[in-house]
Amino acid sequence: MKAPLFITALLAAAGCATALPEAPSLEAALPVAKEQGRTILLDFTGKEWCPPCMYLKSKIFENPEFDRLTGDKYLLVEVVFPRLPEAKAAMGEAKMAENEALLASYNITTGFPTVVLHDEAGKPFAIITSPRKTVEEYAAELDKAQQLRTARDAAFAKAATLQGLERAKALAEGLNAIPEPCRYKYPEIVTELNSLDPQNTLGYAKFLVARAETDKQMAALDALLQSCAGHFKPEEIAANQARIRSFLEDKDLYPEVRQAALAALGDSYAFLRDYESILTMVDLYRQAAEAAPDTKRADKLRRNLKYYDETLLPMLKEQQEKKN
Repeated sequence: MKAPLFITALLAAAGCATALPEAPSLEAALPVAKEQGRTILLDFTGKEWCPPCMYLKSKIFENPEFDRLTGDKYLLVEVVFPRLPEAKAAMGEAKMAENEALLASYNITTGFPTVVLHDEAGKPFAIITSPRKTVEEYAAELDKAQQLRTARDAAFAKAATLQGLERAKALAEGLNAIPEPCRYKYPEIVTELNSLDPQNTLGYAKFLVARAETDKQMAALDALLQSCAGHFKPEEIAANQARIRSFLEDKDLYPEVRQAALAALGDSYAFLRDYESILTMVDLYRQAAEAAPDTKRADKLRRNLKYYDETLLPMLKEQQEKKN
């Protein structure tokens, strides 16, 4: 498999031999993908700390068998989320913020690694979460993903021959063929759908509006939490808790925003350190996990709750009983 010169140079500089050529960014990958007819694998990864991410890279993508099974079909772009201090320092805050923003723009709620497949025009059409045990199994997942692209393209091609509501139905069929997080990258299709289907018979009228409103609410919460930061006196914590509770009174909060606010409120009780406050913290974390159960934040909350329920709370209860 031949890679473009700049990709080959990157691989040589990194001192690694891989069966899968790489590009440094999605923007750099697009002209290569267009010229060579490749599908871009945008890999959201914690490659220096995440075991499944390491496995995907070393056992799947760098396995020569991957090349044999997939041919000249794919081009890898890694979007890295470091945790180790030296890795964070090497990346820099600006790049980390850029990667976080890119992840958020796809509305992905799964853990790492998550690979988003893009066509040569840069449009996402499939998502694969976590590695598979063997190269053959992962190649099979890629084949299934390509079937979604085929279904999308067939529906869009049909739409090109139609008008009015029938065209809208074909466009909706194309969007419905791909995972929901991918659909947010087709705003022009959604806009046309809304103009062709003003009665919202196809259910897309509020699709982009909901995401925009979620982002707006999240920005308001972030501003609130920023103003609360650094205030650790008991009376300051109580005042901040009251402000977050007031924010949570909005019945129109989207689930992800309510989850983030409940988690932040739970965090505030950790600073009080007494037994009753820890119980309240855990209860708020539980509410947060239930508010939007399919998010990455919910996964983390559930892992923490498992530790609290099995280890922390029994230990604190025993200490409390000894005091009494």
